[in-house]
Formats: sequence, structure tokens, C-alpha cells
Amino acid sequence: MANLKTNNLSGEGGRNAISGSVYFSGYIDGDSADYLTIADTDDLDMGTGDFTFECWLKGAESSGEYAGIFGMFDYSNAGFLVQISNTGVLRIVNPTALNLTGSTVIIPQDGTMGDWHHIAVTRASGTLKGYVNGIEEISASYSSAVDFCNGGFAVIGVTDRTDYPGDYDFKGYISNLRVCKGHAVYTGEFTPPTSPLTVHYTSENDKTSLLCCQDSDNPLQEATGKTVAGYGRHPSQTYDANGEGPELITSTGIWTLSKGGSGSSNFTVSNSGRGLSGTTVPSGYIRANASGFNPLSKYRVKLTYTAGSNNNLAVQGYDKDGNTVTNYFPATDGTAGTALQVGETYVFEASGVGQWQITGSAWSTQYTIDDISIKQIPNEVSTKVTPPYGVDAGNTFNGAIAMNSSSYMYFPTGGRDQRGRGRGFYMLGYHGTPSASAGKRIDYVEIQSQGNTTKFGDLTVNRYTLGAGASSTRGLFTGGYQDGHSPDTDVNAIEFITIATEGNAIDFGDRTMVGRLPACASNDTRCVMASAFTPQGYQNRIDFVTIASIGNASDFGDLTTGRASMAMSCNSTTRGIFNGGYQPAPSTIRVNNMEYITFATTGNTQDFGDLTAAPQSSSGGTISSATRGLIGLAYVHPAYTNSIDFCTIATTGNAQDFGDTTTIRAGYGSCSNSIRGLFLGGNDPSYTNIIDQVTIQTTGNATEFGDVSIGVSGLGAAGSDSHGGLS
Repeated sequence: MANLKTNNLSGEGGRNAISGSVYFSGYIDGDSADYLTIADTDDLDMGTGDFTFECWLKGAESSGEYAGIFGMFDYSNAGFLVQISNTGVLRIVNPTALNLTGSTVIIPQDGTMGDWHHIAVTRASGTLKGYVNGIEEISASYSSAVDFCNGGFAVIGVTDRTDYPGDYDFKGYISNLRVCKGHAVYTGEFTPPTSPLTVHYTSENDKTSLLCCQDSDNPLQEATGKTVAGYGRHPSQTYDANGEGPELITSTGIWTLSKGGSGSSNFTVSNSGRGLSGTTVPSGYIRANASGFNPLSKYRVKLTYTAGSNNNLAVQGYDKDGNTVTNYFPATDGTAGTALQVGETYVFEASGVGQWQITGSAWSTQYTIDDISIKQIPNEVSTKVTPPYGVDAGNTFNGAIAMNSSSYMYFPTGGRDQRGRGRGFYMLGYHGTPSASAGKRIDYVEIQSQGNTTKFGDLTVNRYTLGAGASSTRGLFTGGYQDGHSPDTDVNAIEFITIATEGNAIDFGDRTMVGRLPACASNDTRCVMASAFTPQGYQNRIDFVTIASIGNASDFGDLTTGRASMAMSCNSTTRGIFNGGYQPAPSTIRVNNMEYITFATTGNTQDFGDLTAAPQSSSGGTISSATRGLIGLAYVHPAYTNSIDFCTIATTGNAQDFGDTTTIRAGYGSCSNSIRGLFLGGNDPSYTNIIDQVTIQTTGNATEFGDVSIGVSGLGAAGSDSHGGLS
């Protein structure tokens, strides 16, 4: 019998095929582009022998700019470089002897992000070749020595950092970058690889010398044991479970203290590893300048300070354009000697000099700053973009096996090549224009790129106040209130869509109860549906479905109380959290409790903690990364609110304030990938088509993303193929 492994059926060449990439932001200011380096090693000195360089890339350029991909650190010497030319084509360069270009435009010249392309440069028996997508575009005799580390380093994502600090910087994604010494992997036209590149070894002179850019979560990953150093957005460290790098306050050497106004005393450093203390400042500002940090990076700053009234302590950094951005610490209550432990703030440094400062004003007041903690944290730029071939096949068979003839059969495939691209879907629900009735329209939006929603398809009937969940391939809509009947009817129907392909929803099965205003949490296996308002009242029942298998829901367990209209749910791969809600009997009660379930085991919810307020919201959807969930409070009786809470999903505890949406409104939908969360539509109380965005791992207020196709109350539901509940 034929091999029926799912990846063979889908033709994708293996599980986890092209499995990850690294994002490079390109030149912004000074020498602040991010890039990776590999220290000088004989493994990257090819001599006059055969070799292969290859990678996948997806990039953007402005007209006339070059983009360095890989090669020597010192451009002034006779090294070797693979880059994209100022016309967007493959270029192979030795500054003194070589300038070869291809013909295919790999990167657009209008600043927009192009498509994925595979590039390869090989030498076999003195003949140098360049390939784009497996097609030969360059061929020339070249027998000179090739050393990718000429000048002391090999660089990825830039050219020379000394002579060309603001030029030749790559902006985009690089994946599966490999260098092989001693042999040419490709000697003729070929099909680009559709599985992860691997290390091979014959001898010290015939082996894989470098293999990196395969892990979207770790830009420093390398498969042959070499150390990759990061600059700019790619710090030379990994992050802990809290999303923080190691403590950076290790000595006094990074601090320069400036005195205040006229007649003030200089600050002096009194630092036993962590902290500063200052002398009396009769007038003017005090300023602690921090240097020696990664440009273009973010830091979390925590400290304790003591000061009297009339003070204004802040962290001052820069935005991506070099403009000053000030993050203020909470003010004291005006009582002299107040000690304040601040939570956290962020410094986004893009000036190119790696400096920022803690600054404050105090008149006739002594400052004491102590217990400083500074840790680097990830930027909000998403790296979870992968080439278009063979990403984690792992197909879900969405339907029955069908026979094309008596000799052949096929399975419905649905490979997960869409994972990580960040498609959100939104069932619009009730809208005021262009009609005054409930709708059945489903829109979609690409979460990783700003813009407006586009029509996806329709539900089978008009309904709203429903819930939604999703795996990486399917989106589910559950329950709700069916409009247009006499009388209007609560339903238990579940419908599904295939997220990667537009089209109308299809019947999936039924919930165990009829009702509106449910909340859903989901991972890649299960969608768990909590509560509903039913003709019999507010229920505490929870049921679930296996997303890959069409059929009716089964009992999961119970909430602690019957309620509905909960605020947004949160989910990781293992845990779902249900938040807040409305309970009208025996008297009107709005609750702020958070309860959680474990997806893999049925049972009743357990207490998680409390929200900062008791919200009632008919919003449907979830905003979660693998570690953090966001909850839009929406409506806290008796008024709408724009507050957003957040929680750490793996650890129980009370929610904390995150920031605010751009407008005060309720009833919005919500969806996310693992980096960015969206709030869609809503009413304030008029219908709106606003889409807000937030970065999940930071705190702060939302900013504008785009628009929903029509103004909606948001009494529908939203989800995505890349939220935090998906592995």
C-alpha cells in the first residue's frame, strides 16, 4: 500500500518543512540596523574549493538601495558577499574583482514587501553559479579564494558596519540560511528545498559550516555549534518565562550622572551591583544617563525611589525615528520620603548610540533611587513568517474520503501552511448600515499587516451574540440569537469555516443547549464553550467539540455560577480562561471573577483571580499569546469603558491594567496572532467600524489598525488561525 503519511499526501516534503525565519528591520538611523554576526572561523573560509550558500528570503527595498544578505564584515578588503542589488536582483560581489547580477527581481523597489524567493550561490571546479528559485541566472569562472569572514566576522542582514553604516541593510525575513564547505549542493537547475535544511558531515573539509535562521522565536539559533551574536533588535541572549533577558545592572560602568540646575550638587554613584543614590538637588533636573545598551531594543525598567513633592520621575528614550519618548513613573502622593516601587516601563531606543536616561525634577528635595532592575525584552515585531512551502504539514482531514474513480481516492487535505501568517476572521453580527437587521456576513483581515477587512463569506442564517473559537485551520461559530423569525429564536447551531480559503460557513453540529452570549476558548484540538443565556435563564454549563471532527458538542463541566455576556476569553495551548459576565438573578450582578479550565481534561472551572472591574460585554473572541491574555472590559455598569486588562495565563492571580482602546465602546470582536491583538467594531453607542491594535507582550494604549468593512455593533464573534492557544 502507498505511504499515506499526511505530508506525502499534501506534497509538502516533510513535517515542519521550512520551519522559521528571522526578521531584519533594515536601516533606520545611524548604524542602528539589526544584524547577526559569526566570529572568524576556518569553517567559513572556503579557500579556492567548492562551496554552497543558500537561503530563503522575503524583503522590501526603496529604489536604488542595496541589501546585504551574507558575507564578509570588512567590505574594503577582498572578501565575498551575497546581496540584493539596487535593482532588486541577486548580486555576487568581491569589491576588487567581482560584480555579478541575476535577472529576476527578488525584492520590489517601491518599499513594499515582496514574495518568498530561494537563492543559492555555488562554486564547483572553479565555476561560480547563482540560482533564484532553482533557476540558474549567474555563471562565471572564479578561482580566487573565498572567505566569508574576511575582516574578522561574517554578517547576516547587512554589509560592512564600518564603511557603510547606513547602507546595504536588508529589510525583511531570512529563513534556513546554510553554508556548505567542500561541495556544491546544486550543479544544475533544481526544485528549491521544501523541508528544513539539515547539517551533513563528511570531513572537516566537506561539511555544513553554518545553518541558522530556522527558529522564529530565537534569532541566535545555529545548528553546527557556532555562536551567533545579535545586534539591534536581536540581543545576544535568550528570554526567560517572563519574557525578560538577564539582569543588566551588574556594575556602575554603564551610568553617567548629571547634576541639576544652578547650585545643585552632582549625583554620585553608590551602587553595589543594583542601584543609585543621589545628593540634594536644590533646583533643576537630575539625570542618570544609561549607555552601553543595544540600539533599537526595548528594556523593562523597575526601581524604587524616594522623593518629596514636586517631582516628576521618568524614563526617556527614543522612538524608531529618533524622537524623544518619555515614560513617566507613577507620581508620589506628595509626602516627603515616600518610597515607591514602580511596576515597569519600556524604553525603545533607536538613536543609534545606545543611550537613554532616567530623569526627574525636584526642588530642594533629595532623591534616592535604588533597586534598579533593567532587563531587555522582545520587540513587538513579528518573526513568525515562513516561506510558502511545507510548513508543518500535519493535515486535518476535514471531511470524508472521496473516490475520484475506482482506482484513485483523495483525502481532503488542509495542510497547515497558513499557520503563523495571522489571518483573523470576524462575523460582523448586528449592524446599523447598510441595513438595520442582524447580518450573517463574515470578514477577514491579515493581522500581521495593517489594513481593512475583506468579505470572507456568510453564515447560513442571520444571527448575532454568538461565540467563536479556532484551530490553525478551522474557525467555529457557536450559539447565538437568530434574527428575522417570529419570535426571534435562540439557537444551538455550530458552523465552521476553513480559515485559509474564503467561502460560506458549513454546518458542524449542535451545542448541548440553546442560547446566546456564550464565551469560547480553544486550542488546536478543542473548542470549549462556556455558558449562555437560554429561555430557561443564565446557564453555568460548559460543553466542547473536537475541532477536527464534525459532530455535536459533549459536556465538559460547569462554571461556578450561571452567567453570560462574559468579557473576552484567553487561552494558551493548555488552559482557557473565562472572564467576568452578567448574572441577573436574584438581583443584577456583574462579576469580576476569572475562572479557568484545562483543555485536555474535562471538569469544572477553577478560580484564577479577579479582573480590575466587573465587566459585562457581548464581545466575542480572544487576544492571547502563548503566555499572556488580554481582556477588554468594554462595559462596566453603568457606562462603557475603554479599559484593557491583562493576565499571565500560566500563573493564577489578579489581572492588571494594560491600557486603553482608542475609543470608549462595547460589543467589539477580538482576535490575535501571537504578537498583535485586534479590537474590531463595537458601539459607543452608535455603530463603529474602528479596528484597534495592541502589542500583547507590552502595555500601553491601542493604536489605529484599519476599518471593518461596515459599521457594526460587534455582536458577532472573531477568531484567528494563529492565536496563543495554538502550538
